[in-house]
Amino acid sequence: MSTESVEAELNNNHESHLDENDLSNSDIVTKYRTASNVANAALKNVLAAVKPGVSVKSLCQIGDSTMLEETNKLYNKKENGRKVDKGVAFPTCVSVNELIDYFSPMDDSVTVKEGDVVKVTLGCHIDGYVGLVSHTMFVGEAVKGRSADVLKAAWLCCEAALRKLKSGVSSHEVSKVIEKVASEFNCTPLIGFYSHELKRHVIEGVRYFSGSTKLEDKTEPITFGTKEAYSLNVVLTTGDHKPKTTELPTTVYRTDVQNRYTLKTSLGRSFMSQVNSKFPVFPFHLKSFEDERALKVGLQESLRHNLLKPYFVTSVKPGDVVAHFRFTVLLLPTGTKKISGLPFEQLEKCNSELSVKDQELLTLLSVSYYYHIIVILLPYYNYIIAPVNPKKKKATKEEESS
Repeated sequence: MSTESVEAELNNNHESHLDENDLSNSDIVTKYRTASNVANAALKNVLAAVKPGVSVKSLCQIGDSTMLEETNKLYNKKENGRKVDKGVAFPTCVSVNELIDYFSPMDDSVTVKEGDVVKVTLGCHIDGYVGLVSHTMFVGEAVKGRSADVLKAAWLCCEAALRKLKSGVSSHEVSKVIEKVASEFNCTPLIGFYSHELKRHVIEGVRYFSGSTKLEDKTEPITFGTKEAYSLNVVLTTGDHKPKTTELPTTVYRTDVQNRYTLKTSLGRSFMSQVNSKFPVFPFHLKSFEDERALKVGLQESLRHNLLKPYFVTSVKPGDVVAHFRFTVLLLPTGTKKISGLPFEQLEKCNSELSVKDQELLTLLSVSYYYHIIVILLPYYNYIIAPVNPKKKKATKEEESS
């Protein structure tokens, strides 16, 4: 699907734009769930391959190939006379230790070592409906020291935030609870990493909020509503809250659909023609382009004219540790449904001397909700990555809200 065809769909009329993001439509919810299931399957495969000596590049390839293979099995019949677009919504990135996110190298020079903290981010889409996920794991048996602190803190931040994230609540309340849990472990949310509302073909919606309430990162509060989708993003560090842009090569980019400019060189135009045809709205990796000359010339020319948004590789200071978890969340009439993300199986191995002491937080974390009941009652992976059958008959309103 090209940029122009996506814009035509988005701008067709206001009513259709509302319809394509209406979570009371069971078909839309199913596509969100299916995309999230595929993302979970890809994440599971990447985590299973993490071991000392494996290259970061190969881990990224596992994630991307899984998403392409799984989506190729789904939605192969036309809907209303059109082909259903599907595939990678965010290329797999594997960032180690002080690196925060967006690291997906072009070569095999970086490998995983014993004692590393590995963060994986990836995303899948079905017909423009996205499932995003991030997960952190420690390479080794016992997780100790500050690595244990930040891993446990980040997971509990997510657990607390999920219980706060519901219709009628202000985003500021979610930000405060993330910051409060982090402080119990002497950790801090990194600024510049946001939780965004998701819409069809939109991976970073205009409604977003930070996990920090610090002045330099404070966002205007939003009030969550029913039938909305969000990417809940929690990024904590043991060190300073300000990330730094590294000199590592940037390999992930996204088209800025708001900017239009006809490039002067033929190579530049050829490059952007491929981008607009293959990746009109979602982020892409430079490995997707075979013409090296067009890539070299076109990329720089496109960046000069702000046609692309780069996802720079960022880091904290060496020695500091970063933990990152992200889930796709649907706010449905029956409550908050976390539809992407795997269990943090290393939680019990986190030998942290710190814990949540605040009684208000302990009370919040003791509250259960429907998703957690399902996960407890069913085998973890069978439930989480079981594919949703797109041929299943349309659910009733009662079934959809359950």
